[in-house]
Amino acid sequence: EHFNRRPNELRPNPSVVYAGVGGPYGYVGGGIYRSVNGGGRWDVLNPGQIFLGVSIHRIVLPVSGTLLVATSKGLYKSIDSGTSFGNNPPAFNNGSPISITTPNGSISNGIMSDLKLDTVTPTTVYAAVRDVGLFKSIDAGTTFPASGILLGSASFPPSISGDVFITLAQSTLPDNQTMYVFLCDGSKASGEPCALLKSTHGGASFASISLSGGHTNQQDYDQI
Repeated sequence: EHFNRRPNELRPNPSVVYAGVGGPYGYVGGGIYRSVNGGGRWDVLNPGQIFLGVSIHRIVLPVSGTLLVATSKGLYKSIDSGTSFGNNPPAFNNGSPISITTPNGSISNGIMSDLKLDTVTPTTVYAAVRDVGLFKSIDAGTTFPASGILLGSASFPPSISGDVFITLAQSTLPDNQTMYVFLCDGSKASGEPCALLKSTHGGASFASISLSGGHTNQQDYDQI
């Protein structure tokens, strides 16, 4: 978490901690947990029970007090440190997930397999939707327009289709332009093949990287 120590300056506040629990196959918790004293006490953030029975996959903070929460039922945004969530700016308090524009139309309840902030500009957000693709927002996760589609399922390698778990890594040096996307297909009975893609210009296009000898894993259980 961050807070304003002086005008226009953000400093980390290590006493504020957010935690989410749950896994992709039925392991769920009761919401998000927040501590303001370094983990000594935790309060549950679950307004309107929106996270009941939902897995929390990742939490990021693009700006102070703003949370983006990737879940098994969509992407949620809060601007009041998790007291309320919604997709209705400027309040963000209606309890609904953010809509993401995909090649096949907008979705709001997809399984979010990864969520990252840009390594240079934290208000630029990358969201991976399981089976669907990788998407970009430039307004701290408020909107994911059609122009923000970086990778759709139509561009997956031929060996990858069906139940595809997607994760992202992005460079910090010498700049933020190199991205790696790792795709693992959990629908194949003979194994779970994976593919590694690389972009050297901020996700404008991706090329496959050969994985010597092939590669399989347990999809999202031990995703790289």
